[in-house]
Amino acid sequence: MGLPKVGDESFYDPDFPTGLAKMAANVPEELGMGYYTEYGVEKLLVTRPEFATTVLQDNVEHYLWAGISYASQCFFGEKVLFVVEGEEWQALRKLLRPNLMKGNLPELCQDVASAASALVERLGAMADAGRTVDMLHAAQAYHLDATGQALYGSKFGTVGVFPEPHPIVEAFNFFLDELPRRSFDPDPAVHVDYSTDNEANRAMWTARDQVHGVVRSAVGQRLSQRRQGVVREDTLEMFIRSYEQEFGRANLTETGLMDKLGANLVELIFAGYNTYVMALGSAVWALAENRDLLAKLREEARRVLNGRAVEFKDYGELKLHYMTFQETLRLYGPTPAIARKVAPSAMPLGEHLIPVGAEVMIPFVHVHQDPLFWDSPSSFDPELHFSSPPKRGTFLPFSDGPRSCLGQHYAGMAFCVALAALVQNFDFTVAPGYEFGLNFNGFGFGPCNAATGKKQVLVNLTRRKM
Repeated sequence: MGLPKVGDESFYDPDFPTGLAKMAANVPEELGMGYYTEYGVEKLLVTRPEFATTVLQDNVEHYLWAGISYASQCFFGEKVLFVVEGEEWQALRKLLRPNLMKGNLPELCQDVASAASALVERLGAMADAGRTVDMLHAAQAYHLDATGQALYGSKFGTVGVFPEPHPIVEAFNFFLDELPRRSFDPDPAVHVDYSTDNEANRAMWTARDQVHGVVRSAVGQRLSQRRQGVVREDTLEMFIRSYEQEFGRANLTETGLMDKLGANLVELIFAGYNTYVMALGSAVWALAENRDLLAKLREEARRVLNGRAVEFKDYGELKLHYMTFQETLRLYGPTPAIARKVAPSAMPLGEHLIPVGAEVMIPFVHVHQDPLFWDSPSSFDPELHFSSPPKRGTFLPFSDGPRSCLGQHYAGMAFCVALAALVQNFDFTVAPGYEFGLNFNGFGFGPCNAATGKKQVLVNLTRRKM
């Protein structure tokens, strides 16, 4: 490529994101890019914000690192949005986009706030009993009930059984445990084989069927309601209408809808599970360690809400809450990188012409903490880093350009609704013996107990008098 080589797959120790960060540190500042090899394949590594913006604006084809695409197609389905390309991707994005845009948040906020209130009730009972709480598990339960109701009109019952694990929580967590093991195995055959009848694949199929079964139940309930003349305008209804347009109303069945669109019905739920849920768990730990910031958040919640649940009209006033969301994504971001494939034509970057088909990696794990662009980059300080908008290309938790994340507006709202409920109702301290760390799950980072490796955020809660 005519650029300096900055590393290879041997840098992936202890994990892929750490390797990217080490290689990115080797990129010459004056060039803003270099290349690395992964099992003999050259990949461009871009660290300059202007170059990152160009890559994301001009290219929508992407590639999934290691064996992620094979695992995703097994668990979600072959036609899942983040795997398909070309016209298939354009059609699916057009279908999904309207209901997730910022203008539709008011309709979703009430369902999200209801789930947050239910979670506060469950957490209150645990606080009264003096029980240590896993806030990562709590965030997972909250997200699944909130998103199920907001997008599909069906609560999954995850908050109701918390702190006991719901089957859909267990299934998603199993997938996130298996993903790094299978997708980064040194044997490429392990990346692709999800069809052989063996113990590992049977466990994956069971987890897949558990999640799809929950979504199928929501679909069946909705079709029954429609036959009775009850129609709810939400994401699930948009999927149903799309199916009717393509295959005809007479052919609308639960099985037919799941076969054609089930992959994306499941993936929409998982997308938040692996992003803002991880951020919410990390934020609770960070605030337990930062009492001054916690006090400021409480004062903002008191001024805006005065003890009540968030309504959409309040969302824009919770500015420090949203900056806390941004800062958590910057410092403990669930997404360590984004990748694109150069197409349909060669792409100029600086003095270099990047050929068609080149694979380009943008390492957020480095860019989001690059001291060239961030003051005190390792400090958790929302006001320092986000009181004014960061330079474009330096903060990309939801990517940028035509293939940016559709759910980013919903994720921000759901995070802030939950955080406001938590800071108003509870004081929280880190549980004795808990040591915060980050664990790579194949897609990205999630919080864990560094002392044990277990994926959790352990805190003790005390009710606050309003």
